[in-house]
Amino acid sequence: MNESTCDFTYQNGRRCHNSSIMVHDGVHSCHIMGHCSEPSRYEEYVARMKQQFIESTLSIDACQIINNKKDGACFYRAVSKLMYDNHEIFDIDVDEYDEDMQSRTIQYELNDFIYENRTLIIKQCFQSLEDIVLETHSDNISTLEEYHELYDIFAGDNDYVITEKVLENGKVKKVKESIPDRWGSTAEQIALSLKYGIRINVYLLQKFDKKSLKVKDVSKRAKDIRIRLYQSIDPEIEGIPANECELNIILEQNCGMGHYLYISA
Repeated sequence: MNESTCDFTYQNGRRCHNSSIMVHDGVHSCHIMGHCSEPSRYEEYVARMKQQFIESTLSIDACQIINNKKDGACFYRAVSKLMYDNHEIFDIDVDEYDEDMQSRTIQYELNDFIYENRTLIIKQCFQSLEDIVLETHSDNISTLEEYHELYDIFAGDNDYVITEKVLENGKVKKVKESIPDRWGSTAEQIALSLKYGIRINVYLLQKFDKKSLKVKDVSKRAKDIRIRLYQSIDPEIEGIPANECELNIILEQNCGMGHYLYISA
């Protein structure tokens, strides 16, 4: 038996095959409390693991977590909310504010910024902005020209376009043609940081699970949630003065595909 597995033996003689997480007097134990020969040692281990989780994460109130519409434009909507909350900095007319229109404008501006600054070397990534875009969206895009044309379609719009096809009899038929998502990735986040001088902090929403003794990604509906820094983009590293405000967002990964939540101040 591999010594990295639990040494506990059931009454039927079967050995536990769970991975060992602690050793006491040469006996290996897994995450199940009843498999530990020294309960006090188990409690100490759990307390230490939980404390390490707390020290490596930040607390957050669930009411700070603001959801975005799941239409593919969640990143741009998070930016729109930030601009609304800091309307004086971004010269936003709160009486005329419309999230859909603002999100659309943000995407188009970032698209143009990327296209116009394609050769810019991003020090934080050691790559050009163009290379970052093409590497990030390599599944659907092969040139920046393709990217620029695609991202001229708002991410919140339908993931298809209507084209016309000429049939053999000469008649024209309208056909629905699928197009890739226009989601806001690290590439678009870098463009936002550079264009507006915004620090961007991307967090994961997590909790410490006492049953498995593991850190798990969760939704904001879970209890005892905390946030762990996943990625940070700093415009000052690129020589761009930073704004007074920061964009803090959560990358929710347990919903099948990535989705951004906005963290309000």
